[in-house]
Amino acid sequence: MTARPMAGLTWLEGEDTRMPVAIREATAADRAWINSNDRDWTVTDQDMAYALALNVATDEHGVRLGWMYVVDMLDHAVLMYLYVEPQHRGRGAARALVKHLFADYAGEITVAWDPDTDLFDMWQRLGFQHQPGEHDRPTEPTGKMFRPARNPGAPSDPEHRDR
Repeated sequence: MTARPMAGLTWLEGEDTRMPVAIREATAADRAWINSNDRDWTVTDQDMAYALALNVATDEHGVRLGWMYVVDMLDHAVLMYLYVEPQHRGRGAARALVKHLFADYAGEITVAWDPDTDLFDMWQRLGFQHQPGEHDRPTEPTGKMFRPARNPGAPSDPEHRDR
């Protein structure tokens, strides 16, 4: 996958995406669209102000494909929401958003995930690892879904992120 910066956007193209995808920071103008998802997930103005990352994926025409919301928990980041519009699923937008996060953040990233076997495989395909929980079963995974820190022990604040 190659990345090409362009006027505040990072374009991701390659074998991991099925179309060129641009990743940009969300703006206040995106909030109504973000909050109109079919999962009833909401992001408030306060969430936007304190987000470690609130990014939007767009296609080459500027059509919004999906978004992710990440918070900083001091010792790691938590991917709270990863959403792709139903008509754009399977085309690489989620992968592009996660690749952007992985490239921008060196610390551990955990997923605030609902232990769902359908999503379990998706998270692993996106590059996350599963640390089984005490009550893990094949039909009901629990535990932690995460990407380990690239630089273990590095503080998670933005000054210590890899750029």
